[in-house]
Amino acid sequence: MKKPWIALTLAVLTGVTAAALGVWLLQGSEDAAPAAASSPAPPPPSPAPVRVVPVPSEPPPAPKPQTSTPVRGLLLERVHFTQAAPGTVGACGIELRAWTHVALSPDLQQYPCGTRVRVILDEPVADRRAFEAVVGDTMSSRWEKTVGVYVGPDEPAVAYGVTTGRLEPQTP
Repeated sequence: MKKPWIALTLAVLTGVTAAALGVWLLQGSEDAAPAAASSPAPPPPSPAPVRVVPVPSEPPPAPKPQTSTPVRGLLLERVHFTQAAPGTVGACGIELRAWTHVALSPDLQQYPCGTRVRVILDEPVADRRAFEAVVGDTMSSRWEKTVGVYVGPDEPAVAYGVTTGRLEPQTP
């Protein structure tokens, strides 16, 4: 006994598949090569013009007249703090004492070993805003406009951080 519904199902599925394939092929060929009979596509709409609105600006402020006294001394980019252990001798051959001796970067060679200087800190450190010291050590060539301040072995040199300041020569 034959089953007619199987043949019918196969025929329907084959027809549907063929129709779908044909539609797909027609759509692909229309995208690839449009028919000559069709009218050209309209140009895309042009974007709306952009209107630039100037923002009113205030005139720059007038420069302030200089009424303060001019800054004396050499501006320092870096002032750091190092503990001086008892008996430590600097490159100048001087035994380094806390808050009495400093090390200078090589670009500050106008202040040779033994020169008395005044260091003015931009921010107070250990309740000091300024102090006098003697150049007792030199620094590596990688440093510029830098002063190393020697502090006591019991002081928190790292906690003092790094600041900026000025360096002035002192007359004996």
